[in-house]
Amino acid sequence: MKFVREELDFLKLYVMLSDTRSFLNDKIHINFIKEKDSIIFSQLSYKFNLITVLQKNLSTLKESFNILVETNQLFSLVSLLPKNSEINISKEEISFEGSKYQLPKYEGDYSVVDKFLLLTSSPKVEEIKIVDFEKMPLIKNYAGIDELDTIGIIENYFVASNRTDVAGAIKTSNTINDIIFLPTEIASIITSYGLKSIVLNKVEFNETIYNYFIINQTYVIINNMEYALANIFEDNVRVLYDHPTFVKINKNNLLQALTRILVVAKNNIYNRIFISFDTNNMIIESIDTGYSVEKVPFIKLSNEIQNVKITVSASNVKTILQSLQGNEVTIKISPEQDSTAISFVDENNNSLFVHTLYENIEE
Repeated sequence: MKFVREELDFLKLYVMLSDTRSFLNDKIHINFIKEKDSIIFSQLSYKFNLITVLQKNLSTLKESFNILVETNQLFSLVSLLPKNSEINISKEEISFEGSKYQLPKYEGDYSVVDKFLLLTSSPKVEEIKIVDFEKMPLIKNYAGIDELDTIGIIENYFVASNRTDVAGAIKTSNTINDIIFLPTEIASIITSYGLKSIVLNKVEFNETIYNYFIINQTYVIINNMEYALANIFEDNVRVLYDHPTFVKINKNNLLQALTRILVVAKNNIYNRIFISFDTNNMIIESIDTGYSVEKVPFIKLSNEIQNVKITVSASNVKTILQSLQGNEVTIKISPEQDSTAISFVDENNNSLFVHTLYENIEE
């Protein structure tokens, strides 16, 4: 069956959402159904199930057939062809412009694809429009792994955390009551396709709730995963970082000082630095590999934290400052010795970043 290269542009999405956690996760199944004049492309990966249905006249086929090949191999061949090239996919080979490729073929059970197609035609429990998607990639770097490999929509913020060091939240225009967890790979899709919004369709199928959206003719069905991202806006969590005492400082001045001291602090344990204050300055020290110090004048300092000394990661703080859009940063610091975290905001108040404090041991 012949395709124009552009008809297969959706393969890029399949490659982006493939993985190697199991045998089928990086394979694409192509099912030619003669009696329905339809071709069903599908991929069953760890976090997503992808289905694309193309309608074509299949009357010239002798019989229905299906093939299972490596997603990346097929995409690489197609993407290297000139625009408007014709590609023929048969049971035996992939051919174009006199060239022929017999790709390795595999076997797998794809009967679940029919169930997923029924799912996409089921009545929707809810349609949720998620907007400001262009902000999501800004928070992706703060996500962790495994059960924290997610970006949450919590109280209309995009939120991510690696639990051990940092958490970030960016305000959006969403008005969603429930907490929604999305795999971090969606941030890559946003960047690649320039998405500003999606409609997330919630359906109940076989007594289970599923979410899916459609992009580039493809159903993207999100597998149900267990995530451990905390609601950082709950009172029992907020009290850990949202302190009334603070230091306000010029962001660029602090960023420049951190960039310089990172030349040596990058070799420290956790890239750690020590922050304290004198009458007019924030003092930044690196002591693990020789002694280095930077002094940055602050704009305002709460009297209660004049004698505080905290330990943070220079690289994490640099990343946080680069994520803030304003000119002045307010760092909320507790005067209590057993404090566990500090937070960063700017004058725009559109984002929030939390940094866990390290033990203040100078050795």
